[in-house]
This record gives sequence, structure tokens and C-alpha cells, in this order.
Amino acid sequence: MTKQDCIFELIRYFIIYPFYYILSMFVAAVLCKFIMGWGYTETKIFFLVLSSVMWFVSYVIHFNLLLFSIKGLKSRKLKNE
Repeated sequence: MTKQDCIFELIRYFIIYPFYYILSMFVAAVLCKFIMGWGYTETKIFFLVLSSVMWFVSYVIHFNLLLFSIKGLKSRKLKNE
């Protein structure tokens, strides 16, 4: 694994995966607004609660990806020295 691959994995861990889950919760909130007839306030609360939970869960679920990329960066440094 190259240094560029490790950095890309870190970007995926910190930016791409959480964004994916938050976007999914936004779509779910919009669908619930129309299907269940919720108002703006209920939809906003639903979105904020679920997106906060999923943001945290994305870090927990993909924690092995973080460890893998950090190990790759450390082993890369040792090989270069």
C-alpha cells in the first residue's frame, strides 16, 4: 500500500463515509416528510437525530479502515528510513 493509498483511505474514513450516511438520512427524512405528512419541524428533528447517530456509527463501523491506513502509513515510514 502506497502513501497515497493510505491518505485516500483516511479521506474516505473522515469525509466520504460520514457524508454518505448523512445524505442517506436526508433522503429518508424527505421521504418521511411526504409519506407521513410531517411538518418542517418534525422532519428537521428526525434528520438531525438520525444523521447525528449515523455520523457516529460510520466512524465505529469503519474503524478498521482507519487502523489499516494508519498502519500502512507507519510501515511506509519505516521502509523509507
